[in-house]
Amino acid sequence: MSLFKPFRTREEKLMTSREKNPGPARHAGDGAVGGVVTSAAEMLYSVTQGSFGAMGDLRDAVFGLTRGTLDWVDSSQRQTIGLARNLAGRADDFLKETADSLESWLLSIIDRSRETGHGAADLAARAAVSLTGTTEPREAA
Repeated sequence: MSLFKPFRTREEKLMTSREKNPGPARHAGDGAVGGVVTSAAEMLYSVTQGSFGAMGDLRDAVFGLTRGTLDWVDSSQRQTIGLARNLAGRADDFLKETADSLESWLLSIIDRSRETGHGAADLAARAAVSLTGTTEPREAA
């Protein structure tokens, strides 16, 4: 997509404008003063028309650049926001997986410690039985 809107050249605009309004008409019987006045009016007409044509070209160019710049800024903002959302989603997934893994790891350590504690209690009970010579460990009441 082009940044600039296609526009007519100044010559094309002048030709179209002249076709619509050909400017002051020359009369054969105007004389020298009339010829000078008519020539000056035509020159002023052409200068004015050219000036406004140049202003129109400048306006078209500035509008095209401005619009292109605004489109670029808009696109950049959308892409930046999309990237931020993507990063936030990945960070959330990472933290959730890390918390789940840490929970599983801690629960397995606690479970193994509890099993080890039961094993240590059984070992102490057997050692006490063998030292005291009784056949079975006593149950706590």
